[in-house]
Amino acid sequence: MRPLYEQALENIRAKVVDVYGPRKKRGHKRLYETLEIGKGDWSRKWRGETRFSDEDISALVTHFEAPNGWPYISWDAATASERAMQLLERFAMSTASPGPDVGPTAPASSGQPERRKRKGHL
Repeated sequence: MRPLYEQALENIRAKVVDVYGPRKKRGHKRLYETLEIGKGDWSRKWRGETRFSDEDISALVTHFEAPNGWPYISWDAATASERAMQLLERFAMSTASPGPDVGPTAPASSGQPERRKRKGHL
């Protein structure tokens, strides 16, 4: 199994290339300026020479409006996980009791009032 950070870095790279294109096209400049990371620092982090800090990763998650779990799991896996959780929540809500609890029903009639009527007691 790959170390967690290496997987996160691979997922960050994949998303950045997906949104901004390959690094050679200089689409990354807008991203690292938005995240307030210097060009040299971004380059070292991109190449894996230094690590993205927790704050950098949090800023990337916010910037991309990423699903829970990304970048530590792939974007697709994180999206699938969120959808599964939404379905489970919907299912749980649909199986919940509909409306207020209903108390026990009245006991069955013993037939006593009907017998009295027939005998003229009522």
